[in-house]
Amino acid sequence: MRFFDRWLKGIPNDADREPALIWFERDYVEPEPFPEVVPGRWRATSAYPHPSVAVREWRFTGGSLPLVGGLVGATEGADATEAADGDPAGVDRYRHRPTVGTRAALSWGAGGPPNGLARDLRPDEALGPTYTSAPLTTAVEVLGVPEVVLHLAVSAPIATAVVRLADVAPDGTSAQVSAGILNLTHRRSHERPEALEPGRIEEIRIALRPAGYRFAPGHRIRVSLASAAWPVIWPSPFPAEFELHRGAATPSRLILPVVPRAGGPGDVAVPAFKTTPPDEPKVGGEGSADEPIWRISTDVVVGSVTVTIHDGGEDVLDDGRRLYSAETMTLTASDADPARASLDADVIYRWRDGDLLAEIRARSTQTSDAEAFHLVVALEVDLDGEPFFSRTWDESIERRLV
Repeated sequence: MRFFDRWLKGIPNDADREPALIWFERDYVEPEPFPEVVPGRWRATSAYPHPSVAVREWRFTGGSLPLVGGLVGATEGADATEAADGDPAGVDRYRHRPTVGTRAALSWGAGGPPNGLARDLRPDEALGPTYTSAPLTTAVEVLGVPEVVLHLAVSAPIATAVVRLADVAPDGTSAQVSAGILNLTHRRSHERPEALEPGRIEEIRIALRPAGYRFAPGHRIRVSLASAAWPVIWPSPFPAEFELHRGAATPSRLILPVVPRAGGPGDVAVPAFKTTPPDEPKVGGEGSADEPIWRISTDVVVGSVTVTIHDGGEDVLDDGRRLYSAETMTLTASDADPARASLDADVIYRWRDGDLLAEIRARSTQTSDAEAFHLVVALEVDLDGEPFFSRTWDESIERRLV
């Protein structure tokens, strides 16, 4: 409000003298979906980008095992001008796996159960290429937008690249720091997507989500690649082989905006403000919550992965009126047939006010094939237990490079 008072109302309150950016710099914590505390520290700077930010690069290299590569340039604070030491040209090949991604967060954001954060990423990472630095000898503190540059060739006209940046603890646990997703038909423009030319090597730049994070000494930095982020994004429709090219002529690499340690050049004092967690929001009266569900199951016979989610509960207002709402979703993707995925959703609202009972229920099914998405929605409204209104929608939508 002080910002709006100063710049919209013209009220002098010294808001223009406050730090340009205040951020929370996270530390490593063993990954779990619903952490109670995230360790780290508050920091502030007089300008953004940070006045002392340095752009540093880590190049992808090969390793002793297929798809298990390295990051050269991460240790000893290598800067953006440092070339990868002795990195021979190489190609890492991996295939489209539509069901990969269930170790990450349930949604692109996060919240209360069942919308949890990423767990240990290693089971997902084992299904695609990874590039991991040597143990760090000094801390690497990131502020800004990490970027990954990939030199990719894909065998299909439509494909997706998913990149995850992780902090690897000394015991091998891989904790997500940030992630980026790009439909590769949008590699040049979101306004004018275009199909890939199968087999052609292209430079792809993928911006990851902004991060404020401290990689501790002894930890390692890891980049992992995949073709899917199930169930966050719908799988691309075609079987595909990916070729990740690396080396002097095709320098696939990680680019990080790195700042000095807390209290170093460019930092300013952090203003005093409340940092304790707020109380749980309450509408009023009493209520109850359904048991949240976040269930992942694998059908080994058909090669599919199904994610089931449920969230719901009832609020009771002080005057006795009740509102129950719930949503259940079942999402299935298949490695055997990438084009065929499905989402079944069931949403219900039930309102009770004295003798009045109103219930609204929407059931929907979304499926896909290589050409289109197919959507069926059935809406039913009951009043005091009797049908009041109903309607069904049934339509297909062309995929259009999705």
